[in-house]
Amino acid sequence: MYRNPGEGLIANRLSKIEKDLLDRDSAQTNLDKIKKLYEFLFVTNESYPSLQMKLNFVEWKVFHETRVGTLGERISAVENLVVGKPSTEPLAFRLEQLVQVAVESGIVALHKVKVPKGTKILVRLEKQISSKETRAGSEAFFNVANDLFIDENVLVLSKGEPISGDVDVAKRGRSFGRSGHLVLTVNSIPSLDGTDLGVSLVGLAQELDKKKLGIAVAASGVGYLALGPVGLIGGIFVKGKDVQFPAGTEFLVSTAEDKHVFGIVARKEKM
Repeated sequence: MYRNPGEGLIANRLSKIEKDLLDRDSAQTNLDKIKKLYEFLFVTNESYPSLQMKLNFVEWKVFHETRVGTLGERISAVENLVVGKPSTEPLAFRLEQLVQVAVESGIVALHKVKVPKGTKILVRLEKQISSKETRAGSEAFFNVANDLFIDENVLVLSKGEPISGDVDVAKRGRSFGRSGHLVLTVNSIPSLDGTDLGVSLVGLAQELDKKKLGIAVAASGVGYLALGPVGLIGGIFVKGKDVQFPAGTEFLVSTAEDKHVFGIVARKEKM
């Protein structure tokens, strides 16, 4: 919801969240507040989408992508385009008003589907990474490059969704012709309903990219994955003189297992 973690007593911080979201204090215990707020913000069930899922969908309807920022910033950005200015109402009420305006009939039509193992997803690097300048252990920032629909009309993943990856190994090119190399990993991708899709990073999106960058690429094997940290799904081992991936470089990832998620019935938007 916020850019930085809150400070002070947990009771006061929870009351602030309730006030910002709903303009009220529920007077429940801290544990009950945490449970209710978490479910309201992040848990989607057969009957009702989470606040996060509704905001993701409204952004997709308006901007054709998922945006980043605080909850207030993201809602305000939609309001500026749809109604001309931000509202002063509580955040949850503002989002409900946007759903009524931006979504046909004001209804978010949920549908549970299976994302099959081996589903290919195109992801895009947000910031440049190079074996010369990047350090092992650094975070790698990606985003989803294209929408993912299942059964033709069920949106389960929207363009722009931010993805966190890692630079596991970064070695500079050295003397005697020893080339630099990188090992990049993508841990998972959050679907529209917040479910993490485990993925394997399988290669660059296009053969032309390999030639242009002057590198060789090989997906990592099971032995390497078995030695990875908890949550590591897949990786790419890259060789070159000093390897550099510019911002915008596209990679393919593949889902590691079947996963059932809630999607939203929607027409594919024509760009």
